[in-house]
Formats: sequence, C-alpha cells, structure tokens
Amino acid sequence: MAELPDPIAEGDLERSPFAHILSHVATRSITGTLVIWPEETEAGRGQDRVRVESGVVTAGRLVDRSPALGKGLLPLFARRAGPYALYETVDLVGESGLKQRVDPLALIASSLRGPSRDDAVDRVLGQLGGVVLRFRGGAIDSKRLALLPKEERFLDVIRASPASPEELVRQCELGEVFGKRLVYLFILLKALEPYEPSRPSMPVPASGPSESPPPEVAPDRASVPSAPRTSAPPATSTPSGTPSFAPQSSSASARPSALRFKEAPAPPPAPPTTGLTAEQLAFWSELIERCKSLDTQNYFDMLGVPREAGTDAIRKEYFALAKRWHPDRVSGPLLPIKPFVERVFGHLTQAHDTLTDEKRRGPYLRAVQDGGGTPESDRKLGAIVAASMENQKAEVLIRRRDFEGAVATLRGELELNHEDADLLASLAWALYSMPNGKASEILDATERALVLAPKHDRAHYARGMILRRMGREDDAVDHFRKA
Repeated sequence: MAELPDPIAEGDLERSPFAHILSHVATRSITGTLVIWPEETEAGRGQDRVRVESGVVTAGRLVDRSPALGKGLLPLFARRAGPYALYETVDLVGESGLKQRVDPLALIASSLRGPSRDDAVDRVLGQLGGVVLRFRGGAIDSKRLALLPKEERFLDVIRASPASPEELVRQCELGEVFGKRLVYLFILLKALEPYEPSRPSMPVPASGPSESPPPEVAPDRASVPSAPRTSAPPATSTPSGTPSFAPQSSSASARPSALRFKEAPAPPPAPPTTGLTAEQLAFWSELIERCKSLDTQNYFDMLGVPREAGTDAIRKEYFALAKRWHPDRVSGPLLPIKPFVERVFGHLTQAHDTLTDEKRRGPYLRAVQDGGGTPESDRKLGAIVAASMENQKAEVLIRRRDFEGAVATLRGELELNHEDADLLASLAWALYSMPNGKASEILDATERALVLAPKHDRAHYARGMILRRMGREDDAVDHFRKA
C-alpha cells in the first residue's frame, strides 16, 4: 500500500479545538481527511475520520456511530484532548463511511448550542482584553450559519457598531455564556476585527503565543490502522488556537504561495513598441492606469458610482464596464495582459455582487466609512493571518529541533512583518535553543517584542532564560515573574 504524505497539520485537540480545525479546513477549501485519535485514557477505541472536499464535510467514519453525520460530529466539538492529523487529498474514510454533505460553518454554529469548549472560548476572548471589535462586511455568508432567530438578532447587534467583547456579550438576550460563544464564533470565522478609526484595520489573531518551551524530543512516528504508515500527532502541546502546520522545507523561501499576501500585485508590463493597433495600445495604457488606482479603491470607486447609488444604477454601470473589461475580449497581441484584465474584472464583479446584495452592502459601507474596504486593506489583513501561519510552521520546526529552519522561517517572515511580537518572541526562543545562538540577538528580539507587547509572556520567558544564562539572575527572575 502506498505511503501516506506528511500531514499538512497535526497537533492535539487540547491546543487546537475541533471547531478551530474545521474552520481552517472550511475557509481554505481543503480536500483531504482529518484523523482524530482517542485520548490516552481511551487508547484502543479507534479513530474518528472525517472526509472533506473543498472545505465541505462529505463523509465520516466515527467511533460512536450515528444515523446522521452532522449529529455524529457534534461530540468532537466538546473533546478536550486527543491527537489529530490532517492529510491533504487522500481519502481515509472509504466507501464504508457515512456519506452526507455537511456545511462546516453551520455545524460549528450548531455545536455552540450544546456542550462546547468554553475553555477555548474564554482563551480566545481573553487574548483580546478590552479591544473594540467591528464586523467585517462580506467576511461570511450568514445564511450558511443557519442561525436561530435570537442569534440573528445578536448578529444585528454586532453589525450595528464597534464594541468590546464585554459590551457585545451584555447585549445578547441569550445570556452571557451563549453571548461569549457567538462572539467567539464570529472571531473564529474572521468576521470580527479590531477597530481603530485612526489606523488601517487589522484582523483578530487566530491564536496566541505559545506558552511553554518546546519538548526535548522530536515527535514519534506511528501508524494509522488500516492505512499506510504516517506521522503521529505531537505528544505534547501548548494552549493556542489554530492547527500547527507541518513544514514543507526548512527554507523561508519555500513558503506556500497562498501565504504571500504582503506584497502589492505586480503592475502590468509596458506595452511593446510595435505590433499594436492604436485601439489596442489605448486599451493597454488604460489598463496600466486602472491597475495603479485599483489597490486603494473601494467598490464604489471601482464602479464609478456614488455611495448612495441604487441597485439599478450599480448594475447599469457594472454591465457597461464588463463589456470593456471582460477577459474574453483579450486576444492576439493583448494576451500578455490577460491576467491583469482578469484581476480588474474580478474586482468589478465582486464590487457589483456586494453592492447589489442588501445584506452585504450595509456592513461593507460601514467598513468603507471606517477606512477599509479596499484590496490594500484586505491584503494587510491577509499579511497578519500569514504571519500567524508562518509562526505555527516555525513552532513545528522548533518541536522537531530544527532550530536553524525555524530561525530562517521567522527571519523571512519578519522581513515582511517586522512589527509582529509573536514572531519576534518565537525567534528569540529558537535562537536560545540553538547551541550557537547569540545572546545579543536574543536580547534584541525580546526587547523589540516587549516594546510592541509589554505583557508578552513568551518574550518575557525567553528573555529570562538568556539573562539567567548570562548570570543576571535577579533580572531573569523579574522576567519569569512577568511571564
């Protein structure tokens, strides 16, 4: 039987609750199989296996049998521990599994109405403190959540105006517990973000910093019964929020292209000096100018309509633009710029779809009024998400004692996100773990992290460890206490 590929994510439910894993799978449209092992106290019970296709649950083979797949998956949301591994592409459920298409977003929302991981809820909300949050228009399709009437009314409260988690919870007619769970749900689905009127918006972080040093040994290997040999999830874990990504390479330059949110899209090339008609040259030049402004335009600007424009006016303007910018009209000597035309057309279509949808237009308009709603602001959000994922990748490398790979990954990401306290703290710990790690670099990384986040526990811990190594015991103890 063929060898399984390495898992693209692995860990323990203690660190990454099932809801977090499922949200990750759904938002990234992953195809593959999620395997969940039992807790150590229940060794021998077998595994739960969940098949997903393009982010949608399609089949399952569950230890506790159920007539309906969605109902059978609900107990996994309350599981507090158990190793897991996510294998991309492969099907480990097979024909004998229970077949049923289940929307993961509706399943996550449904899970919060019963036994739930309130420890994870409190941990995520606790990381925010009193940060004011706002709803991100167009982030999710609320219809997919299949919310109950009172939950829908609470979503309207969240959409109404920016507020802290505590303020939102107090306005939930379902009570504090369910109010917290619903706020957690929208954070998990990236539908809430910190709100600062004077600054570009940034997303709610998916996970906090690791809170304990890496294990002293690399994770063991184990087998998936009735399947080819594969990696076992790590035996140890730290509280956090999202799946840990198994590295594909120790090189920072080998990061997946899907994570490259940080750079602005490349501009179209200059037109050739020969071979174009006057009309083709004018179109090429117009494309260059449109691409220059597209990144900082909101949907109203892209379509050239006022913010109070009605649906009919928006559609009329869109169809007029679509005739000019549809990729199908690009041929012959214009083929080199077809990808750029597709980008323009894609933005115009997204603008039309959002502004002609009553439910999406209101939240989007509020985002624009707060200074967001442009490709540039969306890219900044993606940069923070990407930094978090690269930090998770570095954590896997550290656990496997590939400290040089972790340092390379973190330094590469810091070139793009040099003001990320989590990345700096992880870099300090990776350097400390290396036999030849320089104390000056470790102190510099922790100092920069603590300037950005004075209460960053891991930065304090790493600084304490290097100070102790340097013989500065009193200073070290002070940082240990703060950690």
